[in-house]
Amino acid sequence: MSSRIIGILVFVVAAMAVVGYTVFQSDDEDFLTTLLRGTPETEAMGYIGGEKRNFMGNVEVQEILQDRYGLTVDARRAGSLEMVTDRALISQDPDFYWPASQVSRELARTNGINPVQSEIIFNSPIVLYSWSPVAEALVDYGIARPLTDGEAAFAVDTEALLDLVLSEAAWSEVGVDQLHGSVIVFSTNPLRSNSGNQFASLITQVLAGGETAGPDLEEAVRRVAGIYRRMGYLESSSSTLFEQYLRQGMGAYPLVAGYESQLIEFAAADVEQWAGLEGRDTRPVVLYPEPTVYSSHILMATTDSGRALVEALQDPELQDIAWSRHGFRSGFSVTSDPSILPVSGIPDAIDKVEPMPPFGVVERLLNAIEQIQG
Repeated sequence: MSSRIIGILVFVVAAMAVVGYTVFQSDDEDFLTTLLRGTPETEAMGYIGGEKRNFMGNVEVQEILQDRYGLTVDARRAGSLEMVTDRALISQDPDFYWPASQVSRELARTNGINPVQSEIIFNSPIVLYSWSPVAEALVDYGIARPLTDGEAAFAVDTEALLDLVLSEAAWSEVGVDQLHGSVIVFSTNPLRSNSGNQFASLITQVLAGGETAGPDLEEAVRRVAGIYRRMGYLESSSSTLFEQYLRQGMGAYPLVAGYESQLIEFAAADVEQWAGLEGRDTRPVVLYPEPTVYSSHILMATTDSGRALVEALQDPELQDIAWSRHGFRSGFSVTSDPSILPVSGIPDAIDKVEPMPPFGVVERLLNAIEQIQG
């Protein structure tokens, strides 16, 4: 054997030894997986609710999906109701749909979408965003309470708050003299946005006393439609409404319905800005309605690529990122410790939860709201 061939063999063996040493000595458990897999093997295109846009855009999330599961995900933003009803979107044959509620799953079935697998990946309770003077006034009025002393989170009696809204009580009657007009909660459009749909369903259930048929329900639907008439123009995106709440302040948006995850995600993304807002006399706060409803972010896979995404998103590390940086709760998560969050006072569990009404009730409610919108 020539010396040149021997030299080449020695080089190859040495290179293999170096690679082997690196693999087995590295603390990075994903190195070998990445080495063996190479480039991502699976592409998945689908629709997500806007509330999950930042999570799916998180670079670390993308890297875990690619390196650990061989997945490249093209996540396109669409309204939770829109994605399962708009024929132009459905005709794109997506690999998955990821709305923010199980109502969307029922709508999907009525529109010919038949998932091969469905899984609730995240949960997020519906909350009310407000300002410290409003929350403190509601505490003094006797319908709210701080969850912990001096924190940013409060609980509020849903039925008592609705009584103020329905009676069109002036803010000055509640003790908020700096606000004009009457008590109102702003919501997104229930016909297009899941947060609006969830909030409308919640207050309907409360006003109907849990009845799902009969005169009590019909009266509740009528009254809820009246509340939405008073709101005026309705945004179609929960993220847009939340941004307006922060930018325009208490005078424009004293009470806004949204997801618990929104304030946590905002604070985690810019700790310094959140610290500045927390230090103001009029600061953002979150009110937990008692009862509230959970928004269940159900991922519906229509192909094997979508099914791969369903399995990947149950990864414990992804679930922990979802909680600590984006505020999504989940039964898959290793931890849901609120002490790691940038917003103080967030409860570790939500106890007073109203079940979502049957799909037929939601349809009846949406029809009534559509009629008042003209």
